[in-house]
Amino acid sequence: MKPYARLLMIVVLTGLAACATDSNVSQRDLAGLDAQNPQLVNASVVSGGQPTAADLALLKSKGIGTVINLRREDEDLGFDEAAEAESLGLSYVNLPVGMENLDLQTATQLRAILNQTAAPVYLHCGSGNRVGALYAIGAHLIDGKPLEESLDVGRKAGMTGLEPRVREILTNAEAAP
Repeated sequence: MKPYARLLMIVVLTGLAACATDSNVSQRDLAGLDAQNPQLVNASVVSGGQPTAADLALLKSKGIGTVINLRREDEDLGFDEAAEAESLGLSYVNLPVGMENLDLQTATQLRAILNQTAAPVYLHCGSGNRVGALYAIGAHLIDGKPLEESLDVGRKAGMTGLEPRVREILTNAEAAP
């Protein structure tokens, strides 16, 4: 390989590495959010509660490219979140989650959406509780993690008040033949 071609390859690979690093979100990026319970789930997913329009602009400036909303149609978002996200150039997905579909099927749907979505993502419900619940369900019923470890995954993703319900769902799943 000629020296200039090698140098060009190093420059290109360095640039690609920088782009990959720039797409990561850090705990520092959560400062200034008004949304309740923001959690850094991993380098490409931030979970939390209902964002404001200002939060969406801040998230966009921090590298978030997609907003996934788990709130149902009957929940008041306070503004037209889909229109605001789209006006900022953010992709927007709505996967309505309530107690009736807090289950393996919905956790699987969420996992598929996350796998098909360009990261980084802001994933929210009203408080982050449903987000964490679905993470716990997925950790146990999809990934096969032990119950307590799965609940910990859920807590780290924002699960709070739904923990008793999720524990019941996971315990019943273990007991099923």
